[in-house]
Amino acid sequence: MNRIYIFNTLTGRKEPFEPLEKNRVKMYVCGPTVYDDVHIGHARTFIFFDFVRKFLEYVGYDVRYVLNITDVDDKIIRAARERGISSLDYAEEYTRRFLEDYLALKLRPPDVFPRVTKHIEEIIDFIQKLIDKNFAYTAPDGVYYRVKAFKGYGKLSKRSLEEMLVGARVEVSEGKKDPLDFALWKAKKKEEDVCWSSPWGSGRPGWHIECSVMSMKYLGEQFDIHGGGSDLIFPHHENEIAQSEALTGKVPARYWIHVGMLQISGEKMSKSLGNIIKIRDILRRYSPEVVKFYVLNTHYRKPVDYTEESLEEAKKTLDIVVRAYDALGTLISSGDYKHSFRITDEEMNILYSIRGTKDRVLDALSDDFNTREALKELMRLSKDVYQAIVDDKIKSLTVAFQLREFIGDLSNLFGILEEKPISEEHEILARVIEEILKLREEFRKVKNWEVADAIRAALNRAGIHVDDTRRGPVWRIIR
Repeated sequence: MNRIYIFNTLTGRKEPFEPLEKNRVKMYVCGPTVYDDVHIGHARTFIFFDFVRKFLEYVGYDVRYVLNITDVDDKIIRAARERGISSLDYAEEYTRRFLEDYLALKLRPPDVFPRVTKHIEEIIDFIQKLIDKNFAYTAPDGVYYRVKAFKGYGKLSKRSLEEMLVGARVEVSEGKKDPLDFALWKAKKKEEDVCWSSPWGSGRPGWHIECSVMSMKYLGEQFDIHGGGSDLIFPHHENEIAQSEALTGKVPARYWIHVGMLQISGEKMSKSLGNIIKIRDILRRYSPEVVKFYVLNTHYRKPVDYTEESLEEAKKTLDIVVRAYDALGTLISSGDYKHSFRITDEEMNILYSIRGTKDRVLDALSDDFNTREALKELMRLSKDVYQAIVDDKIKSLTVAFQLREFIGDLSNLFGILEEKPISEEHEILARVIEEILKLREEFRKVKNWEVADAIRAALNRAGIHVDDTRRGPVWRIIR
């Protein structure tokens, strides 16, 4: 296993990745506030961390992944009031729409999708413990966290308390004792329609407390990775650390990973600017594979300026992989098997290139998840393979199988290879395998066990297991 290095926002440097438990990784990512459909900027974060989980699993880790949903918030209440429906109904509608978009991107659901409204009891208990430890205080309009009581405040964002006050947008409050203090519990206002009972009166959670509570519930007091967009570093993640460490004495996560912002013409997407690009609108024009390739073809920490041209370019570049993969499939299904296991020197060199490509891909991904460089290697190999097919340099079934398997495996790691309909894929696969097994039986009849075993081994590498029975060979897909 390659040594993995991650840029840790908390320390400001790349660090070797050493999970708390051997071969097990616990990861928490801040999900959406469901007051509107998710946009391409949100999608960048979700696509990247879906990849992080898959890569960590690819290299041998067991990953537990938690992605939260904020379903009670000022924005939700305001939007619901404008629509003339209840806040909880509004949040339920947009939670459903978020899950639709998430699945439409062909992202694997996390192990847990916790929602704030399902954890009110735990949130109240957490806040009470902070009050008991004098890190929080009650006020007429709720409960506030006492920022200056926590000596490490600012260590994630690298800001001093003085810097935070300069130009800070201070929330008006009748009960706040210090401008930097933030709300843990908000007392119900007359115009609000959602609230829960608490020792401090009817109200609802503040924004930041939810993630401290839910990450601790599902991953423990300390876990390995906490992720989100770079806009969450301050104040959200800074406040999470303050809340959790005040309670447990531990920084909740060892590695803090933040994804760069996605902008439109250099500006952050926002409703006020009218430049929101919703992911469901993009998916009407582009496949999820193209969107994922577009996102992963830039290093995650770098900002991205969204343009329609950049998606078109991603589509053209991704086609290099698709053409090579499909051409190999055609070669396998319609090739001449007469000399299909005689490997030429040129073909041997192509096979050797697989190892070099895999090493370079893993080196890139182990260096702070450098998907940009890793995808360059996949593109380079795919281009060379396609040209070799065009030049009629690949004739061996063994070589074609190994190349297709390798390109397919790497593409699936990035989630950029579109799956064919099961019926069509299975029909083609079945015909090819039956023909291969007929050829293998001919070699077995003349007791040419070396070639027969080579065919069986090639099928096994391609994910096809063969059992020899009295009635003949029986095959099944093993991956």
